[in-house]
Amino acid sequence: MLKLQIPFLVTTASSEDDDHPSIHLQSSTSQGWQSSKLCEYPQELVLMVNHGNAVRVSKCQLLMHQTKIPSRVDVHVKPRLNAAFVLLGYVGLDSNVSTQYNARELKTIAIDRDVAYLKLVLHSCHRNRINVFDQVGLVSVSLYGHTALDPQSPQKRKANMSLNPVQLPSCRSTPRDDTHYDCFAVAHPTQRAVRVSLRQVLEHLRRSRQMCVDAQDYALAKTLKGQEEMCRAYAQQLQQLQSQKCAVVANEDFEAATLLKLEMDAVLSNVEGLLAMALSAVPDTPALPSPKRTTAMPVLVTRRPETSVTRPLSAIEKTQDAEPLPPDFGTASEAIASVCPLRVLAEACSAHAHLRDRGLPQLVTIFERVPADALPGTVYLAWLSVGCISPLEHVMAVATRLLVLLVGRLRDVSGFLQSMPNVLARLLHRLGDGSSTIRNFAASALLQLAQPSHVDAPVVVAAIKDYAEQTDTVHWRVLYGLLRLLTMLLGDFRSVTTNDLTVLLPFFCRHGAFGHTVMQVADAADQLIVTVYHELGSASVEPFLDANECARYQALLLAEWGPRGDKDCSSQKQDEAEVATTTPC
Repeated sequence: MLKLQIPFLVTTASSEDDDHPSIHLQSSTSQGWQSSKLCEYPQELVLMVNHGNAVRVSKCQLLMHQTKIPSRVDVHVKPRLNAAFVLLGYVGLDSNVSTQYNARELKTIAIDRDVAYLKLVLHSCHRNRINVFDQVGLVSVSLYGHTALDPQSPQKRKANMSLNPVQLPSCRSTPRDDTHYDCFAVAHPTQRAVRVSLRQVLEHLRRSRQMCVDAQDYALAKTLKGQEEMCRAYAQQLQQLQSQKCAVVANEDFEAATLLKLEMDAVLSNVEGLLAMALSAVPDTPALPSPKRTTAMPVLVTRRPETSVTRPLSAIEKTQDAEPLPPDFGTASEAIASVCPLRVLAEACSAHAHLRDRGLPQLVTIFERVPADALPGTVYLAWLSVGCISPLEHVMAVATRLLVLLVGRLRDVSGFLQSMPNVLARLLHRLGDGSSTIRNFAASALLQLAQPSHVDAPVVVAAIKDYAEQTDTVHWRVLYGLLRLLTMLLGDFRSVTTNDLTVLLPFFCRHGAFGHTVMQVADAADQLIVTVYHELGSASVEPFLDANECARYQALLLAEWGPRGDKDCSSQKQDEAEVATTTPC
């Protein structure tokens, strides 16, 4: 049985960094996904596996970021769209302190279930001096199944290029198994045109450690011992990477070989850093042996930094009074003061986490229990529509959460849904906000409102069409958000019809979404067109594309779905999609 890598799409992300969006997890050559700066935990990622068709997944591999590391990852799965997620378990992650944040941890999780959707819940990060904004990140996610495919089959089987950290050796290597120490060399930190092998670096660290022991500087000796062990770990990692590089070069997979070479260069750069630190910490160290020079090594004399005493967090007094609500939102909130104390609302929207933790559950409980006839539904929507345009992330979080809650409760109240188009338009506009957190709040709210228990997906599609017809200038972030949103509405909800595309595709063409200079937009446009090809057939797309673009998308469709990916022959499905006309709010 051969391992087959299973494709997936990232359908939902709690947040994402501008330079590391969640769509990067779908590419093996990207730098992966990272949460937004100073995000709230837990963070969630939902993957649609095999385009929503259940497939047997044997294992999942997660390659963690070297510094932005979650403390724990929970794994949930479900076999179909309308099923509930089932918790399989969780894995704990190491803080990576032992490697000085120079290695990445690879976690292999046994699944062995039929999976259509997989959810990863990442809990609070391991804090360190490098992860300034308390983010978490995944370099890659890989799902594997088993198949009996021929090794020469054209089916894509990507090589496992995971760069997992090497376990530190429990004892020193013997002369017979440490020959790789002579195979790699780094530049001398202070002498030009001189290179030093890893064996010479290790010998220098050993001598430096012994000198510190002789001088009774045991703290520095401990540090050097850790650097010595780290250098051995780097040597073993380089040996593994070299073996992998030779294997992929033999298979003429030069793209993978390039990635491996870059990773080897990064490891060697870390070794250079170790050597430079050792030279600066112990200035009287004997010179490193050099094949070209026999003069003593110049030393870098630096003062060892002194540690400062800081106050513990428990000694910092926490404020008990929430700051005032923003003026516009505060004025609008007066209309609901009869059902909700403004003090509770201010705490839920506060910038202080301990006040939010106290106020938000109270606020949600109030609106879960408020009678449906306590206030007209239009009053709630007018109030929340002001919150949905707030520049403050915590206000936006409260507004979108209450919006989803109240729409689910009051959708059947007379006249309530007639006021929704204005709110949906504001959420669509927030897809282009400069804050990735606010963009994710808006996208998440729109997808939740698209559920049949709320306003339903065709209403959200109608709002997108209205936005496309009324908007002349569109920022690339809005384009990206609309493309991702429509892909989900088509792939998950089957709610985009051929008639809708006659409005939406010309809109994207006018604004250059296909082949956009921003790679995120171009990739999202490709995903949408491939999904349209598969769900609605080529006749829905080809009138808007030239011959070269059609040929390119047909190739993408064949690579992703196989020879039966285009459902042009399935006229019944297309007719049914066209009959499902959009109902205005």
